[in-house]
Amino acid sequence: MKNTLRILLLALPLLGCNRNAPLAEPSGLTRNQFIDIYVQLRRAQTRTHTAQEFEQQKKQIFQKAGVSEEALQKYVKENANDVAVLADAWDTISNRLTLPADTARAPH
Repeated sequence: MKNTLRILLLALPLLGCNRNAPLAEPSGLTRNQFIDIYVQLRRAQTRTHTAQEFEQQKKQIFQKAGVSEEALQKYVKENANDVAVLADAWDTISNRLTLPADTARAPH
């Protein structure tokens, strides 16, 4: 629950985005892709000991997934007005982070 609140607090600034701004290009990410990538990033952050190691891991995660960091950010922006969608995603992320890494991935 604490992780969910922490993540939601990180997403709050996105809720204040200019509503008159032109719509951004779609992220192209599915809910499951977003969750999988986010879980991998959080795990990489806890496994690495330096910012440089984390940046290398992060780059590999995005390359393997075939997406950019901007796509992850766009996904959050696209869903910023739908708190239920984001809350569900954050809850799923939090649940997966409590499982061992080899069992946390959802079947596709």
